[in-house]
Amino acid sequence: MGNVSFRFDQSADTVYEWVRDPDVIKRRGTALGEREIVVRQEGNAVLVERTVDAEVPSFAKKLFKPTNRVHETKDWDPATRSAKLLVDIKGTPVSIEGTIRIVPDGDGCLYNVDYTVKCSIPLIGKKLAEYVDGLTAKGMRDEYEWSKRELDARD
Repeated sequence: MGNVSFRFDQSADTVYEWVRDPDVIKRRGTALGEREIVVRQEGNAVLVERTVDAEVPSFAKKLFKPTNRVHETKDWDPATRSAKLLVDIKGTPVSIEGTIRIVPDGDGCLYNVDYTVKCSIPLIGKKLAEYVDGLTAKGMRDEYEWSKRELDARD
C-alpha cells in the first residue's frame, strides 16, 4: 500500500475546488506531457481519460506498452472533501484503488492519498505492482508540484 501527503498553503476548500476543476485538470495534464485528455463530471465524480507515456522495464514489456490509456475516477464527498480513487490502465492487468483526503492544516491544508496497486498476474504480479506503485507516487508528486506552483502564483 502506498501513501503520499502534500501540503498546500491554500485552504482545504480552495484546493478541493482546484483539483476538481476540469480546465485545471486539462492544463496540468498537458503540462506533464499527457495527451488526449478528456474530463467529465458526473455528480460529484470527476472522470479523466488520458494517454500517458512511461518507460517500461524489460520484465514488463509483454504486459505494458510505452504508451497507455488511463481511466481515472475520483468520486468526491463534498462534506468531507474526500474521494474514492479508481485508476484503470487499459489493456494491462493493473489497477489502483485508494482514498484521497483534503484536510485543514493551520492556514493551509494537507492532500493525503492512500492507495493500493493491484495486479492480476501471478509470479511477476508483485514486482509489477511495485513498479506501478513507484510510477504512481512520482505522478502524484509531479501533479502536486505543478498545482502548488500554479496556486502559489495566484496568491
